[in-house]
Amino acid sequence: MTAPDCSKTLVIYGAGGLGREVLDVVLARADGYADLLFADDGLAPETIVAGHRVLGGFDALSDLRRETTSVVIAVGKPPIRARIWRRVREAGFAPATVVDPTAVVRPSATIKPGCVVGAHAFVSCGAVVGENVVINAGAVVSHDVEIGPHSIVQPLATVLGGARVGEAAEIGAAASVMIGRRVADHATIAMGAVAFANVRPDVTVVGNPARTMFPS
Repeated sequence: MTAPDCSKTLVIYGAGGLGREVLDVVLARADGYADLLFADDGLAPETIVAGHRVLGGFDALSDLRRETTSVVIAVGKPPIRARIWRRVREAGFAPATVVDPTAVVRPSATIKPGCVVGAHAFVSCGAVVGENVVINAGAVVSHDVEIGPHSIVQPLATVLGGARVGEAAEIGAAASVMIGRRVADHATIAMGAVAFANVRPDVTVVGNPARTMFPS
């Protein structure tokens, strides 16, 4: 991972709860950016959130220099994260990676660009966390796990050794994925659910043991 360049601007895309959490992570780091701004498609330009200015929506990014601006996405829905990621990258902006100073990321783990790793999260040896992923506060990503791009691991969730989580999937708060299981693309493990078996694409599973809630 590369430390932020304190001569540059960071745009946090999303000014809701997750955006303010990301802001707190950035402010907690010993190294920082010269300017911290929000972008949010639902807020008017010049709105102030947590003491920082909202540029406006995606179109407002066009006024910023690509060479000195990085963007981190702070939106809590994987499909929306994926869509914003594509637009931001196509516009030529570099992704920022934001890791809380209290998080533990083992040296042999890989955190790809654009990720957010929250307070007291743990990413173990050999794990690979894909682009634009959120590992929320207190979550555990065990050894040799793979998390696909744009996915979210919610607070206190646990993904056990060798499990595979696909693209734009969501592991709910305090949910668990058992050793070696597969969670397919766009699947959701509901809050507190325990996935003892593989989870098919585009389904939501609930309960312990997890069962499909919808689609059936």
